[in-house]
Amino acid sequence: MTDTSTHRRTTPLTVYGAAAFMVALAIAYSNDMVPRTLVSVYLVMSLLCYAAYALDKEAAQTGRWRIAENSLHLLALFGGWPGARIAQHRFRHKTQKAAFRRVFWVTVILNLAALAWLMTPDGSAALNDFLTELYKALP
Repeated sequence: MTDTSTHRRTTPLTVYGAAAFMVALAIAYSNDMVPRTLVSVYLVMSLLCYAAYALDKEAAQTGRWRIAENSLHLLALFGGWPGARIAQHRFRHKTQKAAFRRVFWVTVILNLAALAWLMTPDGSAALNDFLTELYKALP
């Protein structure tokens, strides 16, 4: 009989961190610290990123067309990194290639730096101006 405890996967702290980030963002929204649009962007991009990792993993296993690593990184950079990190763990995908992991973590840091700036008075004003112009342009 095999000892299953040696085959059990533990969940890395970074996966919990990605989930906690999304919860913290929702709390920040409920306290009027960030606009709903920003929360929506993170949610949609995380779902898209999660789906992209799932599709890429399936394509890798079946020998089909793959999603470019740069595309996965762009999705992560523009707010999809929580979904990407959860998908990496869930599907055991893109976790062994050190160069990919390094770039991924750079995208996370850049995204969080941009978010931190958006939460400053100047960044908040710039975001509000951008969203106002965006809403005006919509039909």
